[in-house]
Amino acid sequence: MKQLKNIIILIPFFILSCASGQYLKSYEPINVFLETQKIDKNKKYILQAEKIDNKKVIADFNEFKSAGSYFDSNFQPIAYHNEKEYKKMYNKYINDTLKRYWKKDDFLDFKFIIRKKQDITSDSINNYLPDQYWISISEPMYYWKQRYLIFSYNIYNHNGGTTNLIFMKKEGGKWKIDKISSTDVFF
Repeated sequence: MKQLKNIIILIPFFILSCASGQYLKSYEPINVFLETQKIDKNKKYILQAEKIDNKKVIADFNEFKSAGSYFDSNFQPIAYHNEKEYKKMYNKYINDTLKRYWKKDDFLDFKFIIRKKQDITSDSINNYLPDQYWISISEPMYYWKQRYLIFSYNIYNHNGGTTNLIFMKKEGGKWKIDKISSTDVFF
């Protein structure tokens, strides 16, 4: 009976450790990206607490792949169009349905106000100042032997905004932006 109790106690820890192992330990790549976007560190932005769903990011990535060129200007294959690596990423992340949330500790350099999506969407747009922005970000996903990262970054105000798919590449031990696929959204 004691062994059964131990097994029942250990199963949730095992499941959680397996589910979180495929994600980053720190969010340095996102912070690097935010630095390039000139996010004012003294201004308060609203950050959606819920991370954008993996299925949404994978769908956006698939759309990007189908719409983009397969070769760069030097006629070299573009890494993001490798179907074998895409399927590996797809299989690794598509079934992860655990809801994940951002915390203030994830972005210590920025003054984000963390709010649930339900609170953001139920608030009247008139409750926000005209220059108030709200941001939603996905969990970064590894691609191609962890040499690349892909994540979604959306920023809006009361007039609309942009939804972005960010591609980063690790070079010399540091994450650098490789490509940004952007779509404008109007309200």
